[in-house]
Amino acid sequence: MYVEGLITFNRAGIQKDNFGWQWDIDKIQEMGITDNVVDLMTLKIKKLGNETQKILNLAACIGNIFGLKTLINVSEKTETQIMKELNDALSAGLIIPKSSLNKETVDEHSISNSKFKFSHDRIQQAAYSLIQELDRKKLHYKIGQLLLKKSDKLNLDEEIFDIVNQLNIGIDLIQSQSEKDVLVNLNLIAGQKAKSSTAYEPAFRYLNTGISLLNEQC
Repeated sequence: MYVEGLITFNRAGIQKDNFGWQWDIDKIQEMGITDNVVDLMTLKIKKLGNETQKILNLAACIGNIFGLKTLINVSEKTETQIMKELNDALSAGLIIPKSSLNKETVDEHSISNSKFKFSHDRIQQAAYSLIQELDRKKLHYKIGQLLLKKSDKLNLDEEIFDIVNQLNIGIDLIQSQSEKDVLVNLNLIAGQKAKSSTAYEPAFRYLNTGISLLNEQC
């Protein structure tokens, strides 16, 4: 309400009875302020520039915590461009550096390996809600492919859930059986790992997803 000018502090009235907070209750009621936190965060995000909004949408697909390098690769923008657009979100308090860096020290040279996080999970949820469903699938699949490409045998097991979760959301976009076979194998690895950790529900989901991708002759 303060940002919208619906409630103000009248310092000029210090010598009069109207010194202090003032508001117009009729205008406030007309605004129809929601008590839904996600709706409030969505309105806050929409006040940012279009490019900053797009970067937050990408970050929301990556996760609550997202790496700058991943964001650069997925957005296909330069580090300088990304940081310029992230700074508005940092200033608004929507995201914070995961490391000990603060807003004043953040620049394109000092944080090439930095990670950021949404300051609240409802902010991530709001940014995610602004993406069209088909675009979500495309972004998730692109992120999954990127994570898979940069992984190797040593860290695949460590990152398998992150990779498979991203790829599975974009499963409808897969056309070739060869791509499906890759995802079958990844879901098998994820399912076996989840099962060995007694996470039976996720294991069941991964294995069923893999089975659904098998060809008729398998």
